[in-house]
This record gives sequence, C-alpha cells and structure tokens, in this order.
Amino acid sequence: MKNKGRSVGPEHFDDGDRIKAVEAGVALVNALVPYDINLDGIGVSEVCHNCTSVTYSYVIELGRLHPEDAEAIAAKLRDHTE
Repeated sequence: MKNKGRSVGPEHFDDGDRIKAVEAGVALVNALVPYDINLDGIGVSEVCHNCTSVTYSYVIELGRLHPEDAEAIAAKLRDHTE
C-alpha cells in the first residue's frame, strides 16, 4: 500500500513525466504559431511498455496527417527558412 494511512493531496496524482511531455508539446505548438501551422491531432500518450522499446513514459503524438497536410506544412516551413 503506497500511502499507508496518510492523507494525500492533488500532488498524489501528479505525474512528472506526463507534465514534462505536455510542456514539450505546448512548446512545439507555440513554436509553430509564427509559421501558421496548426497540428490539430497533437496529443500526449502514455507509452505501452509491452509493445515498444521506447524508454520514455510518455510520447508526443503529432496526430494523423493527410499527405496534402504534410506537404502544406513542409511548404510553410520552407517559406520561412528561405
């Protein structure tokens, strides 16, 4: 038993790895704002340790992109770097 009769607060449910992943995802989304790039499907997911060799607890998923969307994002990034 984890807390052995002690009361807990909201911090009991905090997950530092998830918080870090969310912060990284927010930073990525905000970095893309000047390029007018919106990743609607971006999210943070817990890694299934039985089905991957990833050593992280959480990953940032960029969502599903249609080829046309990926091409549009690439074009916007190219326009800003040329």
